Amino acid sequence: MALPNPALTFEQSAIISAASTSTADVLLAIQGAFADLSVNVWTTVRGNEAAGGANPAIRIIAPSSSPISNFNAIIGAPTVTGSFTKASYRDHTAAYTGDSATQDGHLWLAIGPDGYDAGTAPADWLTAGDAFGTGKRESGFWVATDISGSGASAVTKVWVVASEETCAICFRYAGDSNCGFLYFGAIVEGVNAANVEHDDRLYGMCTAGSTSLTPMSNFWHIYRGLDKDQCLSHEWLVNAAHSGLFDPSTTDAATFPATMSSRGDHQLYQRITSTLTFDGGLALAPIQSWRSQHNTGHATGSGSANGFCGRFRGIYYTPYGTARSVLLDSEAAVKGYRMSGSLVTAQSDGIIFGNG
Repeated sequence: MALPNPALTFEQSAIISAASTSTADVLLAIQGAFADLSVNVWTTVRGNEAAGGANPAIRIIAPSSSPISNFNAIIGAPTVTGSFTKASYRDHTAAYTGDSATQDGHLWLAIGPDGYDAGTAPADWLTAGDAFGTGKRESGFWVATDISGSGASAVTKVWVVASEETCAICFRYAGDSNCGFLYFGAIVEGVNAANVEHDDRLYGMCTAGSTSLTPMSNFWHIYRGLDKDQCLSHEWLVNAAHSGLFDPSTTDAATFPATMSSRGDHQLYQRITSTLTFDGGLALAPIQSWRSQHNTGHATGSGSANGFCGRFRGIYYTPYGTARSVLLDSEAAVKGYRMSGSLVTAQSDGIIFGNG
């Protein structure tokens, strides 16, 4: 294997409505969305719950035919405070504490790139570290999203957009114009062979957090990653949006570093209105991933820990439009699926899960 990484091809599941905003029903809806996939089949297994199902969770496993078939994730909703590992969002000089105490109604996400050992993993994912088994790297948990709060924070519909190596769980909150997503897998293409894993990939996850009810605003992509609590950004605040990659230079899970994506600098003129090429085709404008030191929530712009990680794989800037719309090139070939903050409003900025 070698850089660049293979191009990805996505498929989009149907929208699955949760029977209610309860933890159990939202997780069932997520499983239903995964079950709707027919090509890039990421499987789910319900379990790792305490007696009586007090801490429900599902494990999400990459396709068996995927180059990252060992990759898996845990998404769950603890109802009590436990001692499970919480991911730090670090400044690379001192680690802040992890996300705040567990709360009913929050989904938490963790990833493991090296597989899952059922024989050494705890029976209840909440109660301890090593949620993926002894010796398996794990990210620790970040708050992924609110799910069952009142008003705009309640998750009512979900869908999945999946490629062979990356996966997005997309959420619609109480209203059609309140959407966001999680992204995980081999999500960043690195700079060179010295700065990637042995398989030439970089593994990570991006969470929306629970502090924002509109993780993809109408002007989503014009903001810098650390200045807004939105998808693909990385905030130093607890329960906010986070993005992280495993450091390929070490096997220590504690070095799961913070990254952020660069999305402009608060200037409306940077809003993308078209990505058509001269010949009428569709260009895929990349999104950058940076490793940064932090100072009161902002990138400092200097320091040895700063650096360019690479570009996000499979997701690109797109002209504004509705979520789930299919983007075609001039020859009517499917180029990908748009994700934005609204299922109904065409003026919401977003991304494309891009094919090729």
